[in-house]
Amino acid sequence: MNKEGGRQGEEEGEADGSSPGEGGGGEGREEVEEEEEEEKGEREEEEEKGEREEEEEEKEEREGEEEEKNMENFKDKEGKLR
Repeated sequence: MNKEGGRQGEEEGEADGSSPGEGGGGEGREEVEEEEEEEKGEREEEEEKGEREEEEEEKEEREGEEEEKNMENFKDKEGKLR
Protein backbone atom coordinates (compact mmCIF):
# COMPACT_ATOMS: atom_id res chain seq x y z
CA MET A 1 0.00 0.00 0.00
CA ASN A 2 1.21 3.48 -0.83
CA LYS A 3 1.96 5.64 2.23
CA GLU A 4 0.79 8.74 0.43
CA GLY A 5 -2.55 7.13 -0.44
CA GLY A 6 -3.08 6.12 3.17
CA ARG A 7 -2.31 9.63 4.35
CA GLN A 8 -4.79 11.03 1.83
CA GLY A 9 -7.44 8.64 3.13
CA GLU A 10 -6.82 9.86 6.66
CA GLU A 11 -7.19 13.49 5.63
CA GLU A 12 -10.38 12.84 3.67
CA GLY A 13 -11.76 10.67 6.44
CA GLU A 14 -11.25 13.43 8.99
CA ALA A 15 -12.86 15.99 6.67
CA ASP A 16 -16.18 14.17 6.39
CA GLY A 17 -16.33 12.79 9.91
CA SER A 18 -15.56 9.16 9.04
CA SER A 19 -12.83 7.28 10.77
CA PRO A 20 -9.30 8.15 9.73
CA GLY A 21 -8.02 5.76 7.11
CA GLU A 22 -11.44 5.00 5.63
CA GLY A 23 -10.88 7.48 2.87
CA GLY A 24 -14.10 9.27 3.56
CA GLY A 25 -16.28 6.89 1.64
CA GLY A 26 -15.72 8.87 -1.53
CA GLU A 27 -17.00 12.13 -0.11
CA GLY A 28 -14.76 15.11 -0.58
CA ARG A 29 -14.64 18.39 1.25
CA GLU A 30 -16.85 20.03 -1.38
CA GLU A 31 -19.63 17.51 -0.82
CA VAL A 32 -19.39 17.93 2.93
CA GLU A 33 -19.50 21.71 2.59
CA GLU A 34 -22.52 21.43 0.28
CA GLU A 35 -24.32 19.25 2.83
CA GLU A 36 -23.49 21.72 5.60
CA GLU A 37 -24.82 24.58 3.47
CA GLU A 38 -28.02 22.64 2.78
CA GLU A 39 -28.47 21.91 6.48
CA LYS A 40 -27.83 25.55 7.31
CA GLY A 41 -30.40 26.60 4.71
CA GLU A 42 -32.94 24.14 6.12
CA ARG A 43 -32.38 25.45 9.65
CA GLU A 44 -32.84 29.02 8.43
CA GLU A 45 -36.06 28.03 6.63
CA GLU A 46 -37.36 26.40 9.81
CA GLU A 47 -36.51 29.51 11.83
CA GLU A 48 -38.27 31.74 9.29
CA LYS A 49 -41.28 29.41 9.29
CA GLY A 50 -41.41 29.58 13.08
CA GLU A 51 -41.18 33.36 12.99
CA ARG A 52 -43.99 33.58 10.42
CA GLU A 53 -46.18 31.29 12.51
CA GLU A 54 -45.48 33.39 15.60
CA GLU A 55 -46.31 36.60 13.73
CA GLU A 56 -49.53 35.01 12.44
CA GLU A 57 -50.53 34.00 15.97
CA GLU A 58 -49.84 37.52 17.24
CA LYS A 59 -51.87 38.97 14.38
CA GLU A 60 -54.81 36.68 15.14
CA GLU A 61 -54.60 37.61 18.82
CA ARG A 62 -54.65 41.34 17.98
CA GLU A 63 -57.59 40.83 15.64
CA GLY A 64 -59.45 38.93 18.35
CA GLU A 65 -58.82 41.71 20.86
CA GLU A 66 -59.93 44.32 18.34
CA GLU A 67 -63.09 42.36 17.59
CA GLU A 68 -63.80 42.10 21.32
CA LYS A 69 -63.40 45.86 21.72
CA ASN A 70 -65.73 46.45 18.80
CA MET A 71 -68.36 44.20 20.38
CA GLU A 72 -68.06 46.05 23.68
CA ASN A 73 -68.37 49.40 21.92
CA PHE A 74 -71.39 48.13 20.01
CA LYS A 75 -73.04 46.94 23.22
CA ASP A 76 -72.32 50.32 24.86
CA LYS A 77 -73.84 52.23 21.95
CA GLU A 78 -76.81 49.88 21.82
CA GLY A 79 -77.38 50.34 25.57
CA LYS A 80 -77.26 54.15 25.24
CA LEU A 81 -79.82 54.11 22.44
CA ARG A 82 -82.37 52.29 24.58
